[in-house]
Parts: sequence; structure tokens; C-alpha cells
Amino acid sequence: MNSLNVKKLIILGACVSAVYFLIPQVVESLDFKSLALGVTISMCNFYVILWAWSRIFLKKTIALALSVIVFKYAILGLIIYRAVNSDLYNNVSLMLGLSAVLTLVILIALDLSLNKKIGAS
Repeated sequence: MNSLNVKKLIILGACVSAVYFLIPQVVESLDFKSLALGVTISMCNFYVILWAWSRIFLKKTIALALSVIVFKYAILGLIIYRAVNSDLYNNVSLMLGLSAVLTLVILIALDLSLNKKIGAS
């Protein structure tokens, strides 16, 4: 995270989320609350991963890494399982929302590669 600070990540995540929140306005067959749940889950998961791994690399403890992996994925799995099996949420919209993190990761990679090219010249 040398050239990409936390503020920039949060702003980028908010922008990606805003764009994903506008999708149901254009594609009427998508359910807003399902998409919003998926985006919220994926973004929260991404930021928890960033926070947890930075703490793990600082302290270098196996117990912390193991507990983060076990509890985070257990909770994440339970939330997604409940949402998919519920009649309240549209599965296609939910999965589209969960894919928001992929867009964020691609934008971060592009930003890092552009910064590296600009810094190299």
C-alpha cells in the first residue's frame, strides 16, 4: 500500500459503490436492495481484509490470522447463505453487487500501474 493510501481506497470504494447503486435505475429488472446488500457485503469484506492483513503482518501472529480467516469467512458465508435462501433478495442482483469488489480491485491495479509508469518516467 505504498502509493495507495487509505483515503484514496475509501473514496474509490465509495465511487464504485455509487456507480453500482445506479445500475438498478437503468436496468429495471434488478432489485436495488439485493444489489445494495451485495455491494455492502463485498466492500465491507474488502476493507476488513485490508485492516486484518495489515494487523497480521505487523504482529506476525498465526493465531490472529487463523481467527480472522475462520470468523470472517464463517460470518460472510452465513450472511450470503441466508440472503440466497431468502425470498426477500434477488440472487442475480445480489451476485452483481458482490462483484463490485472486482471492479474496485481492477481500478486499484490500474491506479498502481499508472502511478508506477508515471514515477518511472
